[in-house]
Amino acid sequence: MKTLKLHFIFVLFVFPLLAAVYTKCAFGQSWQAMPGLPPNEPMKLIAVHPENPALSFVVTDGNVYASADHGKDWKQVLHLGSQTEIYDLQFNQNRIFLLTSDGLFEAKDAGKKWKKIFDGLHGEKSVRSLTSDPNKKQILYLGTSRGLFISEDNGLRWKQAPVQPDRHLIHQLRSDLANNELFILTDQGLYRLIPAHNRLDRVYVMKTAAALESLEEEETEDPEEIPPAQIKTFLITSSSSIVMVTENSILVSEDEGNFWEHLSSSGLPKASISDLVYSDSQNTFFVATEKGVYVYLSAEKRWKELSNGLPFEKIERLTLLKTGGAEILHAASKSGIYKIVIDPSLFQPEQIKTFSQEKWNLLMNFFHYEPAVGEVQKQAIRYANVHKNKTKRWQWSSRMKALVPSISIGKDFSKGDTVDIDRGGTNDPDRYILGPTDTNNSWSADVKWELSDLIWNTAQTSIDSREKSMVELRGDILNEVTRLYFERRRAQIEFVLRQPQDSFEQANTLLRIEELTAHLDALTDGYLTKESSVAYARHPELENLWILEMSEDAKTP
Repeated sequence: MKTLKLHFIFVLFVFPLLAAVYTKCAFGQSWQAMPGLPPNEPMKLIAVHPENPALSFVVTDGNVYASADHGKDWKQVLHLGSQTEIYDLQFNQNRIFLLTSDGLFEAKDAGKKWKKIFDGLHGEKSVRSLTSDPNKKQILYLGTSRGLFISEDNGLRWKQAPVQPDRHLIHQLRSDLANNELFILTDQGLYRLIPAHNRLDRVYVMKTAAALESLEEEETEDPEEIPPAQIKTFLITSSSSIVMVTENSILVSEDEGNFWEHLSSSGLPKASISDLVYSDSQNTFFVATEKGVYVYLSAEKRWKELSNGLPFEKIERLTLLKTGGAEILHAASKSGIYKIVIDPSLFQPEQIKTFSQEKWNLLMNFFHYEPAVGEVQKQAIRYANVHKNKTKRWQWSSRMKALVPSISIGKDFSKGDTVDIDRGGTNDPDRYILGPTDTNNSWSADVKWELSDLIWNTAQTSIDSREKSMVELRGDILNEVTRLYFERRRAQIEFVLRQPQDSFEQANTLLRIEELTAHLDALTDGYLTKESSVAYARHPELENLWILEMSEDAKTP
């Protein structure tokens, strides 16, 4: 986008629309901060009772707060201290479970009184996950840092599970009610447990060294076909699909983890995903990232940012609550708790309006005059100085060093007096005789070649290490440039061809294009804006693509 043109447009059109924009923000797709939360405490998670939406809990560093009036007033109900890590808060009918590094706590009176029901076995106290047996609700499974524990009497007594994944750290447990299975996420990968048969299978393998060593000792089905990656989180949908977030992709399995497919990452920034929730009514996903919240639009196979009103910081946890006919999404960040009412129209495919051939040709000309993605990638590589020829120069210079001799030059200089003694007789005293001065003045030179360095030298190890880091950095830069480039193209097409009549959406789309342009400029030293300015100067008719077209109702203040 052309920055000067955008600034002119917003001054001319957006200021008269402040009232309209505020209305859209307040009652449309915008997050609202929840009031009354304890100040100066970073929010870790929020949990809302699925059967009693008025009852909700928030967790901070070692503290639990409860509200019985839809989040209007909050009261501290448990203090464990900042040294105790709280991992999760779960509901099971009238029971509330708190999973901590100091054991498992339970409350039955809306969180007013808590008691510890798991204080550790064999020195183990850290409780990471909890779920119930798919068939027998009185059987509870507990995931800890030292393996899987089981209670067959609703949590009164605990013991180690008879079948478990080598007593590794268990991050998450999920029950698949439709298939009567339990899925276990550990440091080694994702396991599937069939309680009725005490059968444990690994369906996804981590790429850690320990996991690869363990894989050689186990019988797994086609381990080479399983795509290895570090798992961040996973969930099981109502249709028994498994959705798993790894460090570089989102995977979906429709057959209990036997086969995995990649979910499109179009529109999703390269940022760490901290949480994932699923909407049954919309059959879609929401993810929390370091850069906000995103929703997956399955009809368009892309992700859409849902961060209007959120602070620009990492979102720790998400909670989706269905109350009545509406769904409310809650997000927890360090600065507070935010909520948004999900608008079902967000998931309905938009009808592309009829556009003229002239506008279509103008858009195609614009794409032709702007730099292609390959040119932008080259500029990003040049600006970051991570071109692949750089390592070749390192290797060449390292070998050529063998042809350059090491020269050492030395000088030896010494000077001394010669002294002799003449011992006299009985009546004659001794005499000291000074001889001539002894002077030594010499030079030396040494020339040395290490010709073996032409084949191998110690610098090669350092070069290999730096090359690996640079290849990873170059790949990250290229992926980010590619994502930003085509996300910007999609936003441009959406604005020109769909022509949203809502003035707020028009202005927001233009701002999004300008934001993406700024990101690309930051990676390329302003290359995209420089080249676009040249295109606008040569073809001023391109500016007509970005003129805001106000609807009649928005023209009235």
